[in-house]
Amino acid sequence: MGRYEDTVPLQGGICKGNYDQGSHTSDTEPFEWEPRPKPINKWLVMAAGIALVVLLLMLIATMHHEDRLSDREDHFHRSILSLPWDASPADIQPNDFWAIHDLLLVGYSAPFMKRGSAGAAEAAEGAMDVLRLLKELHPYKPCRDELAKMPEVVSTNEKASIIEASLISWSCLPAKFEADHFSNKPFLPSALSNEEEAREARNPRIRDRSLLGVCADSDWDRGCSLWASLHSMALRADALGLNALFYRAVMPVLIGGVTMCGGCTLHLLSLHRPIIDAAIFEDLAPLYCANAQCAAAKRHAEEISPCIGRVSMECQQYQPEIADILAFRAYARAVFDDVSQPITHFFVALHNMVTSSIAKDAGGRKHHLYCVKEVLYSLPLNLIEGTGVDRISILKASNASVVGRGIPGLDPHQRLLECDNNP
Repeated sequence: MGRYEDTVPLQGGICKGNYDQGSHTSDTEPFEWEPRPKPINKWLVMAAGIALVVLLLMLIATMHHEDRLSDREDHFHRSILSLPWDASPADIQPNDFWAIHDLLLVGYSAPFMKRGSAGAAEAAEGAMDVLRLLKELHPYKPCRDELAKMPEVVSTNEKASIIEASLISWSCLPAKFEADHFSNKPFLPSALSNEEEAREARNPRIRDRSLLGVCADSDWDRGCSLWASLHSMALRADALGLNALFYRAVMPVLIGGVTMCGGCTLHLLSLHRPIIDAAIFEDLAPLYCANAQCAAAKRHAEEISPCIGRVSMECQQYQPEIADILAFRAYARAVFDDVSQPITHFFVALHNMVTSSIAKDAGGRKHHLYCVKEVLYSLPLNLIEGTGVDRISILKASNASVVGRGIPGLDPHQRLLECDNNP
């Protein structure tokens, strides 16, 4: 992004003034960050004390059954994760790429940026750059062929081009997706000029689960599809030498709110704080949530953000995770500065960072974290056929012992995941 620059870590919050952890209780309502003081009520204090005793008794009882989850609990833990428990990149099928449609259309709309702001314009420009790259990077060859037939994109027809390419990104897949394929309302071109309609499309869901591969058992269709698509396109980008262009195109789109998950966007902003222009934070619009995963991410961001760069007793429990965040920030800076860094490695690391924090929010079992080698060797081989590049050369492209130090999926001695990424 052309407006990136170094800044110091946040002290006391990621987007101070734009978020509120006060009265909003719905997972889908906008929230702000600045906490609001409330008067102390003695009866409330007494009730809180009783609740604490009950909670401790429940905790003691639960300790003897910690390895057993009821069906209801298991459904909850699955619902906060974008991928099913045993998901593997090897299970990705072409229909799992349906959210490339949203990468273009939602990305162009920048739902979490103020209308007319520089941040919104930058996200829209990023979506246009993604469109131009899709003719080479779309993971499914029939889609690349269809996108290649589009006329050259010029400044006078950007919106029309985004709409056309998004529709092609549905119709070119084996399922030939249309709006009727979704039980929850998808993001349609009319939502570009209608914020209420856009918000209604925050969590689309495909009716026929048999159409999907790795995402068939996911409870967050857009999140799962975006991850499957980004990992697959990243591999092609590395093979074709388009890694730096893809990274710089897709980051503004993610920051602009393409997930339509406010909590996830907070995590993303925190992880990339050193390379995001401080003015971007002023351009943020009120955020909202799409599902339980978003609410979990929001809560965790509210808890940990004031502790980044601060040493205190109440922050002690977060120190290992804060160390991971600071290590990732240094890694993101290295990826941004060094155009030779493989983007496959970056998205594996980002997936692990986000997944580990969200799983912790739920109080449930750790979700599957991935080593770069596992992802590289699981993604379909046809993604890089004809490029003249093999997986081993991509695996070797990053010196993980230096650039990826402290990063889950890259560092062989990272606390969350030890990886042997040797070919």
